[in-house]
Amino acid sequence: MKKSFFLMMVILLLLSACSQKVVREDPMTADEVTADWDIKDINIIAEAMVDSLRDHYLARQTPPAVIVVLDIKNKTYEHINTKAITETVVTALIKERRFRAIAERSRRADIQNERFYRDDVESDDVLSSENLRRYRHTIGADYVMYGEITGIEKRGSGVRDVSYKMTLKIVDVDTTIIEWQEQKDIRKKQKNSFLGL
Repeated sequence: MKKSFFLMMVILLLLSACSQKVVREDPMTADEVTADWDIKDINIIAEAMVDSLRDHYLARQTPPAVIVVLDIKNKTYEHINTKAITETVVTALIKERRFRAIAERSRRADIQNERFYRDDVESDDVLSSENLRRYRHTIGADYVMYGEITGIEKRGSGVRDVSYKMTLKIVDVDTTIIEWQEQKDIRKKQKNSFLGL
């Protein structure tokens, strides 16, 4: 009885001594754990798109062109946060002062309501001709940015092969001509082994 009690106490002591350690990693140098989409893929895609746009005449316009960014369609078999892709691309383009971007649709209504509220507090007549004239001159988009991501997954003989293709386009609002388009492919292989060996 004493031996089993002592053995159980030793086991409990060892288990309680085990702890988890969290380490912050650079997203661009993080180890691949699986073939699933991850933050490193977002950064690779965004970098390729921004590099391509830097050399395009749209990025050299003065004043910078105004774009509205639509959702990227996810046509893969897995959940991919496509908003993270567009946010990363647009952030880089705005930081470099190559484009100006219009707030996303859901936020535009909130901003418009805030403008009306602010002016209502400052002015007795929100619908005065002066206020309406100011709202009418809100900047419109010159271009629309949109795209899609597709994926193919193959499995066999303990190997998972995953391919992604990201396509992003910028279209002229007036002519509907595709002014810029870029694609980036990512391929990953995951080999499953017995007991992680």
